[in-house]
Amino acid sequence: MKKTRFCNCLNEKFRNNVVFDDRRTMMCKRLSLLTSVVMVLVLAGVASAEILVVPDGTTHTVTGKEVYDSFEVAGTLIVEKGGELTAGLGTEKAVIDGLEAKIIVNGGVIKLNSRLDVGVDSNAAIIMNGGLFRIGDADSIEDAGDIKMPDHEGGIQRIILNGGLLWVHRCEVKFGVTDDAKIIVAGGEMRIDTLGIGEDPEDPQSYDPNDWLSADRILLAENTNYTDLVISSNTATENYYKISAIAKPLEALVVPQGTTHTVTGKEMYSSFEVAGTLIVEKGGKLTAGLGTNKPRSTIDGPEAKLIVNGGAINLNSRINVGLADNATIIMNDGIFRIGLADSNDEVGDIKLPDEAGGTQRIILNGGLLWAHRCQIKIAETDDAQIIVGGGEMRLDVLGDDEPDESYVPTGWLTAGKLLLAKNKGYTEIVVSPNTPTEKYYRIQAIPIKKGK
Repeated sequence: MKKTRFCNCLNEKFRNNVVFDDRRTMMCKRLSLLTSVVMVLVLAGVASAEILVVPDGTTHTVTGKEVYDSFEVAGTLIVEKGGELTAGLGTEKAVIDGLEAKIIVNGGVIKLNSRLDVGVDSNAAIIMNGGLFRIGDADSIEDAGDIKMPDHEGGIQRIILNGGLLWVHRCEVKFGVTDDAKIIVAGGEMRIDTLGIGEDPEDPQSYDPNDWLSADRILLAENTNYTDLVISSNTATENYYKISAIAKPLEALVVPQGTTHTVTGKEMYSSFEVAGTLIVEKGGKLTAGLGTNKPRSTIDGPEAKLIVNGGAINLNSRINVGLADNATIIMNDGIFRIGLADSNDEVGDIKLPDEAGGTQRIILNGGLLWAHRCQIKIAETDDAQIIVGGGEMRLDVLGDDEPDESYVPTGWLTAGKLLLAKNKGYTEIVVSPNTPTEKYYRIQAIPIKKGK
């Protein structure tokens, strides 16, 4: 005999949290009633429906295959990549409702064959970061496969499209003066099989995205590189309505000689060209690179330097630390990730420098500099060095050496290009090979042991 499944997980913090008003409408009564009904059914010898219940203050994370007749979410339901959640009998409705109620789809799939109330009379959010959330199908009848946003009145409701695909049979959004239901669009896409007609055309609610747009209930995400909302009608080949956003083409970040550019928030570029000073502070996130061999990023100029005091730089391209002029990277904290473990065709490489000439330095005081590969020119006429104090440098793979340049840290040591920082309290440099658990090469300095 099946029993109702209750989730009792620990609280966690998640990205893309939605902040709600402290409106005290709760799901406790409904959950208590559900528990009572199930107990009666069990005592009577009747097979009960298995419903996933995620109470307020708890989290349920799906990483494999799970099947339910429905779900009621007052806490947080998360579907990760590889997870598959199937629910709905085409009759019962699923519910997201509670002060902090949310579903977060980071990947994987949710298939729901029933109506979904995104809010009853409290708060609710769906956050799409990736994967697929399919509600109903093209042949759904009545309101099976519909989103009601919300079902009654009250609370704050949000659908946030950061990535992936949210596909529903129909969607009804309320936009009265007292309603606060909105769809926020960035990456990802929303599809609707059919628009539908409301019960009362005079009511401030609609199944039509164009009405949501007119009522400011469908909005472009702020502080992103998206410029326009697009609502597309169905066609002979695409038999659905589509909501998406257009991203503006990324441009290069140019920091001219004698100027400084400081990153304290999120910034995105196709590449960067630094002849002055580029600084990333704690809380800043700089993303650049298209994952191709070009455009390449460059630090090059008489006083050209990149300083990472915290935060993160994610660069998915090759970087020239010097072309034929000076260049410096100073790591004080944070992370500077160049390329990925599976990068190819020099994407993710450091060239120190690209051509002969100038003085180039990578100075590790703290934080983590992680590159796919790194090539240093080691001829006597070259002046390129990596100086290690605090912090760490990692390399996904090594490369093939040539007479005047090397991809291997032991070759840098032999050539006097990998040096210990002076007067910093460190005794030696350690170059560690990759292992089955740590699939990278590591360079770090050993501090002087303090006396007892």
